[in-house]
Amino acid sequence: MRSISDKVFNHVARDNPIVVEEDQEIQNILSYCMQQEDLHTVNYLVIDENGQEQEQENFPIEDYKTKKIIGLSFGKEGEELKRFRFKFCRNHNFEALNYHGMPEYDTVQINYASPASYDFFVKGYTNDTTGETKPGYWKQVIDNDIDLGFTGLRFDIAYKIPTPWLSELIQYAHDRQPEIMTIAETLAGVDDIGAKELIPKLAEAKIIVDGVERPAIDHAMLSTYWAGPLDGWLIDEGKLMAGISRYGGAGSPDNHDTQGTVAQNIAKMLEHYAPEDKERAIADICVRDYALAALVGNAHYAQMGYEVCADQAGVFEEDTNPKQWRALLAEREAPDHPLNISERLLEINKFKTSLNADNAIFQLESTAPLSEGSNLVKMVISLTDQETKQHMGTLDLFINNKPEWGPAELPNENTALTLMDETNSVLKTDFKRRTAPDEKTFIRSWQAIYNPDPDYIPKPRPDKIRYVVEQEQTPSMEAVFQVA
Repeated sequence: MRSISDKVFNHVARDNPIVVEEDQEIQNILSYCMQQEDLHTVNYLVIDENGQEQEQENFPIEDYKTKKIIGLSFGKEGEELKRFRFKFCRNHNFEALNYHGMPEYDTVQINYASPASYDFFVKGYTNDTTGETKPGYWKQVIDNDIDLGFTGLRFDIAYKIPTPWLSELIQYAHDRQPEIMTIAETLAGVDDIGAKELIPKLAEAKIIVDGVERPAIDHAMLSTYWAGPLDGWLIDEGKLMAGISRYGGAGSPDNHDTQGTVAQNIAKMLEHYAPEDKERAIADICVRDYALAALVGNAHYAQMGYEVCADQAGVFEEDTNPKQWRALLAEREAPDHPLNISERLLEINKFKTSLNADNAIFQLESTAPLSEGSNLVKMVISLTDQETKQHMGTLDLFINNKPEWGPAELPNENTALTLMDETNSVLKTDFKRRTAPDEKTFIRSWQAIYNPDPDYIPKPRPDKIRYVVEQEQTPSMEAVFQVA
């Protein structure tokens, strides 16, 4: 498990001192030009679609389609004009703009087209007052994170950050802390402005490690929080994430940028259920979504509170009062509380750990109902060694698509397992079921079966491999396999 710092290198708060200082500098320039007795002029500094900087006396509305304002030039007419370049995006009235190009919002977008922005945030700059040379502002932020003990960096809306900037920042972080892990927010499941064109370009972000070039991004975020078990588009998204990052996709069962949590939304949908049935369904669906997110990608993550099916007030409206948070945990901390799913999530983590596949790229290959009329969905996931590109094995993930309708039956023919030992010899140990052949297996949320590739030479495996499967059965069953 890693502690990850969320790096928002796209925008800052409108009241950030850096924005306020730039606002004031612009106003000082405009006031200065108006107060001069001799004629002074103010022009726009713009970047055109070919990357060429030029001055313009006016900036008509149609220019927004092909040009970006990066600063202003000012001074006495007939003399060489001084130039002031912006760090933030601004319109023709010099108002700071947000991500969507709107003024009067609570955030301000970084002006990636301006060289002043790159110098300040990435390259480094000289303090005008002290003369001291400092690393780029974001490099200072990364230094602080590493000093605090963070072992991972998440890049908010990563595809909006120019890949040369991203490469330089991640290289800086890796040089300072070689074990640092990076994850890119990609929002591939959302029709965001320019996302479809920009996300593939993240493959251009590279760093040098031990003299060898490799992807700067370790993991790219899958849109599993918007995906159902039958959503085939997750197959293509997984391939895209594998193409832009070192280990491919990372899944999550929920998203903080929504008005409610998964548990919260399910509770609304099941408002007519009896309280006991509703809590069971909420827990089973949350566990189901966690299993899906965990097993379709190399890495997975969840926001704090998911383990107790917590609610949230809305995007950036959460009450962060520690007293209230502790009260929620105390209310649901009992292991037998129906909404405390921490142990069930731990079983999923243990199962994934047992695969010994930290170095694998997980790729969803297919997803379909197990049979006509069945609520079970079979998702087939291939594992490929990230370094050697060898096929490691196949994971069959069985997902209950309707946990609120109760456990779904898994036919017995899907429960046979073949395990391999370190020498790739088929284990002689039989899979001894503790139930009679005619007894049925029912799945509340998930079950997974791993089939190792006999031609793959794995890294040393532990003495025991424990496959923990979540299911309802008569009687309950847990299989432990001893490596011969």
